[in-house]
Amino acid sequence: MKSNDPTQIELSYHAYVRYTERVEMIGWNELEKRCRDLFAEKNYHTKKKRFVNFDGVWWAYYIIRSSMLLTTCYGKSDFDIPRGLVWAEMHNDRIKLPRTDGGTIP
Repeated sequence: MKSNDPTQIELSYHAYVRYTERVEMIGWNELEKRCRDLFAEKNYHTKKKRFVNFDGVWWAYYIIRSSMLLTTCYGKSDFDIPRGLVWAEMHNDRIKLPRTDGGTIP
């Protein structure tokens, strides 16, 4: 582990709300524990030092001191969300993300 690698994980309220909209309804404590367990098991991968994938769910994050702060949730997807966001920006377009109720979030 590098000296600037995070040693813990934190969940923002916005990320929690997006997770419940885009993945599943779950309590705050349960989701936070799930993320912490996956983080502790090193069961994740990062991309572009801005995105992390825990168990198929894409999140945006920032490193603050020694914590990885999850700032938003893009949802569960086999699709490479970071690459899709770059493509959408290059083409002045947006990607639609699925909702738990079957709709989409632009």
